[in-house]
Amino acid sequence: MAMPMKKLIIVIAVALQATPTSAADATLRLSCEGMVTVTDKVTVTDNTKMEADAKPEPVIANVIVDFTDRTVQGLFYLQSSLDYQVKVTAMNKATVTFGGISDSKAISGKIDRVTGDMSATSVSTEPEGLILLKTYALKCRPVQRMF
Repeated sequence: MAMPMKKLIIVIAVALQATPTSAADATLRLSCEGMVTVTDKVTVTDNTKMEADAKPEPVIANVIVDFTDRTVQGLFYLQSSLDYQVKVTAMNKATVTFGGISDSKAISGKIDRVTGDMSATSVSTEPEGLILLKTYALKCRPVQRMF
């Protein structure tokens, strides 16, 4: 038995309303607060390492997860963090895992989509042997763009 045209149009209209159609639906904006622990390590010429005291510091980060491009941006309070994006390496309903490597930086982490907890680690190296390790423990909540 064929569906009357009026009912068919209503069904299609309801289905279209339930389908995300804007780019904003594919983007998650997070405001995150927590602590970053910065550890400096210096490699001495005889391959021994000296480690400075690591002290946690408060940090605020505005993070954008782009599900279409599969990128995470704005994680780390580096001067270049606004443009620095890392790839989403795995994703499911519970977590988003991300990571990336550039010339002198490696970054990896995970966002719990249920609790809003984010953990991440970044390692930066210098030619002189200086290693800077940053460990992040953040609590994130979704936010809307202001304009």
